Order: sequence, then C-alpha cells, then structure tokens
Amino acid sequence: MKAAPNEIKTWKESPAVKECYDLLHSKINDDDDATWCGRILSKIWSDLFKASSEQIAFAVSLCEFFLNPKNEDLKNDNKYLRIMTNKNNVSRK
Repeated sequence: MKAAPNEIKTWKESPAVKECYDLLHSKINDDDDATWCGRILSKIWSDLFKASSEQIAFAVSLCEFFLNPKNEDLKNDNKYLRIMTNKNNVSRK
C-alpha cells in the first residue's frame, strides 16, 4: 500500500497479475465447480455460509479491484467499490 505509483503500475501490468485477473472467476479444474475467487473466499471464511451476501460481494469486489489492470492504483475508491459490491451482490443471488 506504500508502493510508488510507478511500482503499482508495473505490478498491475505484469503478465502474472493479468493472468490472475483473467482467471479470477474461472474454474480451477474441469472436475470441480470451484473457482479461484471461491478459493480466496474460502480462505477468508472457514464457513462461507456464515458470511452475508454483502460481505461476499465486497470481498469479490476487492479482488476484482486490486487485480484489475485498468485500475491504476490501489487506493480505496469508495464509489467504485460501492458500485462493484452492488453488482456482485445482485449477481450472487
């Protein structure tokens, strides 16, 4: 969070981060319906059913926000996160 803007830009433009962003909602393997984002969520909550829809939507939004190469910084953007959380909360239902 204390990195210089050019370091963040370089990190976000790296092939590894782009691949992570592109695969975030992809299945981990063909034999299972689990996604990479789902795996991250299961690391946050040991029992995902105890998390509210809003909490899950916010966590998904954070993953998308931090890995999205179009977002040039890592600063908290409340307006963007609120929009993304609302979108992700609706899409989960």
